[in-house]
Amino acid sequence: KKLIPNMKVRVLTALAFAASVSGQAVAPDGGCLVCGDGKVITKPNAVFEFPGNPPVPCGTLQQVGLDGIIPLDQCPFLADLITMCECEEGDLRLQQEQPCSPPATAPPGGCL
Repeated sequence: KKLIPNMKVRVLTALAFAASVSGQAVAPDGGCLVCGDGKVITKPNAVFEFPGNPPVPCGTLQQVGLDGIIPLDQCPFLADLITMCECEEGDLRLQQEQPCSPPATAPPGGCL
């Protein structure tokens, strides 16, 4: 079966949720928290700009960190650079519960 892209994000997010301890954010294996251990981005719509790279919304930056797209040896340096994202101690479960547009085959009120 082919995973729907949205489903892949939900599976990876679920892994991050399962890894959370005492309400603090914990990155899944192979991923990282761009804000640092136990911290999450509180301004996902703020934009991070780094010379030579396209602007990236802070929420997207956090997600690619969790997905393991950011090399693990570079992740620790980001927290000091992304002040516009306003990192704070937090819980990924609360932060990433976002409504989605359910596909026609999803059960009423559900998302795939």
